[in-house]
Amino acid sequence: MKKKKRIKTWFLSITALVIVAAAAALFFIKNRPQALAAEEQPVEITPVNMSVYNGETEDMLNGQGYVENQVVAVADSKREAKKIAKAVGGELLSYENQVAVIQIGITVEEMLQRLEEDPSLPRVYPNYQNYQTFTE
Repeated sequence: MKKKKRIKTWFLSITALVIVAAAAALFFIKNRPQALAAEEQPVEITPVNMSVYNGETEDMLNGQGYVENQVVAVADSKREAKKIAKAVGGELLSYENQVAVIQIGITVEEMLQRLEEDPSLPRVYPNYQNYQTFTE
Protein backbone atom coordinates (compact mmCIF):
# COMPACT_ATOMS: atom_id res chain seq x y z
CA MET A 1 0.00 0.00 0.00
CA LYS A 2 2.84 2.32 0.84
CA LYS A 3 4.42 1.63 -2.55
CA LYS A 4 1.18 2.55 -4.38
CA LYS A 5 1.00 5.80 -2.42
CA ARG A 6 4.59 6.69 -3.37
CA ILE A 7 3.94 5.91 -7.03
CA LYS A 8 0.77 7.99 -6.95
CA THR A 9 2.59 10.91 -5.29
CA TRP A 10 5.44 10.64 -7.81
CA PHE A 11 2.98 10.51 -10.71
CA LEU A 12 1.08 13.59 -9.40
CA SER A 13 4.34 15.50 -8.90
CA ILE A 14 5.49 14.77 -12.46
CA THR A 15 2.04 15.70 -13.82
CA ALA A 16 2.05 19.00 -11.89
CA LEU A 17 5.54 19.77 -13.17
CA VAL A 18 4.50 19.11 -16.78
CA ILE A 19 1.41 21.33 -16.37
CA VAL A 20 3.48 24.19 -14.90
CA ALA A 21 6.07 23.89 -17.70
CA ALA A 22 3.34 23.91 -20.37
CA ALA A 23 1.68 26.96 -18.79
CA ALA A 24 5.02 28.79 -18.66
CA ALA A 25 5.75 27.94 -22.29
CA LEU A 26 2.33 29.22 -23.35
CA PHE A 27 2.85 32.43 -21.37
CA PHE A 28 6.23 33.10 -23.01
CA ILE A 29 4.93 32.26 -26.48
CA LYS A 30 2.00 34.65 -26.06
CA ASN A 31 4.17 37.50 -24.76
CA ARG A 32 7.16 37.22 -27.11
CA PRO A 33 7.85 40.17 -29.44
CA GLN A 34 6.20 39.76 -32.80
CA ALA A 35 8.08 40.25 -36.06
CA LEU A 36 7.21 43.38 -37.98
CA ALA A 37 4.83 42.92 -40.87
CA ALA A 38 6.23 43.69 -44.32
CA GLU A 39 4.59 47.12 -44.38
CA GLU A 40 5.98 47.92 -40.92
CA GLN A 41 9.61 47.20 -41.81
CA PRO A 42 11.95 50.11 -41.03
CA VAL A 43 12.24 52.56 -43.87
CA GLU A 44 15.69 53.29 -45.24
CA ILE A 45 16.73 56.76 -44.14
CA THR A 46 17.90 59.01 -46.91
CA PRO A 47 19.86 62.26 -46.53
CA VAL A 48 17.73 65.32 -45.85
CA ASN A 49 17.50 67.98 -48.50
CA MET A 50 19.65 70.56 -46.75
CA SER A 51 18.55 73.44 -48.96
CA VAL A 52 15.46 73.86 -46.78
CA TYR A 53 17.55 75.41 -44.00
CA ASN A 54 18.02 78.72 -45.83
CA GLY A 55 21.79 78.69 -45.94
CA GLU A 56 22.41 77.64 -42.34
CA THR A 57 24.00 74.42 -43.53
CA GLU A 58 26.22 76.27 -45.97
CA ASP A 59 27.46 78.43 -43.08
CA MET A 60 28.18 75.30 -41.03
CA LEU A 61 30.10 73.73 -43.90
CA ASN A 62 32.13 76.92 -44.30
CA GLY A 63 33.06 76.91 -40.61
CA GLN A 64 30.86 79.87 -39.71
CA GLY A 65 27.96 78.07 -38.09
CA TYR A 66 29.62 77.17 -34.80
CA VAL A 67 31.08 78.91 -31.77
CA GLU A 68 34.79 79.37 -32.37
CA ASN A 69 37.12 77.69 -29.84
CA GLN A 70 34.29 75.61 -28.36
CA VAL A 71 33.40 71.98 -28.74
CA VAL A 72 30.74 69.79 -27.20
CA ALA A 73 30.92 66.19 -26.04
CA VAL A 74 28.53 63.62 -24.66
CA ALA A 75 29.38 62.51 -21.12
CA ASP A 76 27.54 60.41 -18.54
CA SER A 77 28.72 62.53 -15.62
CA LYS A 78 30.37 65.84 -14.83
CA ARG A 79 33.48 63.93 -13.78
CA GLU A 80 33.65 62.27 -17.22
CA ALA A 81 33.07 65.66 -18.87
CA LYS A 82 36.08 67.08 -16.98
CA LYS A 83 38.21 64.11 -18.12
CA ILE A 84 37.18 64.69 -21.74
CA ALA A 85 38.01 68.40 -21.45
CA LYS A 86 41.42 67.60 -20.00
CA ALA A 87 42.11 64.97 -22.69
CA VAL A 88 41.46 67.45 -25.51
CA GLY A 89 43.41 70.21 -23.78
CA GLY A 90 40.41 72.35 -22.91
CA GLU A 91 38.40 73.65 -19.98
CA LEU A 92 34.90 72.53 -19.08
CA LEU A 93 32.53 75.51 -19.35
CA SER A 94 29.31 73.73 -18.51
CA TYR A 95 27.72 70.32 -18.17
CA GLU A 96 23.98 69.74 -18.43
CA ASN A 97 21.76 66.94 -19.78
CA GLN A 98 24.82 64.81 -20.59
CA VAL A 99 26.27 67.55 -22.83
CA ALA A 100 29.62 69.07 -21.97
CA VAL A 101 30.60 72.44 -23.45
CA ILE A 102 34.38 72.74 -23.59
CA GLN A 103 36.51 75.82 -24.30
CA ILE A 104 39.60 74.89 -26.30
CA GLY A 105 42.77 76.89 -26.92
CA ILE A 106 42.90 76.05 -30.62
CA THR A 107 40.48 76.49 -33.50
CA VAL A 108 37.73 73.98 -34.10
CA GLU A 109 39.36 73.06 -37.43
CA GLU A 110 42.63 72.28 -35.64
CA MET A 111 40.74 70.16 -33.09
CA LEU A 112 38.98 68.22 -35.84
CA GLN A 113 42.37 67.65 -37.48
CA ARG A 114 43.77 66.31 -34.19
CA LEU A 115 40.81 63.95 -33.88
CA GLU A 116 41.54 62.56 -37.34
CA GLU A 117 45.22 62.08 -36.53
CA ASP A 118 44.74 60.59 -33.05
CA PRO A 119 41.74 58.22 -32.78
CA SER A 120 42.46 57.65 -29.07
CA LEU A 121 41.15 61.14 -28.26
CA PRO A 122 37.55 61.31 -27.03
CA ARG A 123 34.98 62.37 -29.61
CA VAL A 124 34.12 66.06 -29.52
CA TYR A 125 32.04 68.07 -31.97
CA PRO A 126 31.78 71.74 -32.97
CA ASN A 127 29.33 73.73 -30.83
CA TYR A 128 26.94 74.63 -33.64
CA GLN A 129 25.13 77.93 -33.11
CA ASN A 130 21.76 76.58 -34.17
CA TYR A 131 21.84 74.29 -31.12
CA GLN A 132 21.25 75.61 -27.62
CA THR A 133 24.47 76.55 -25.88
CA PHE A 134 24.71 76.32 -22.14
CA THR A 135 27.20 79.16 -21.76
CA GLU A 136 24.80 82.03 -22.50
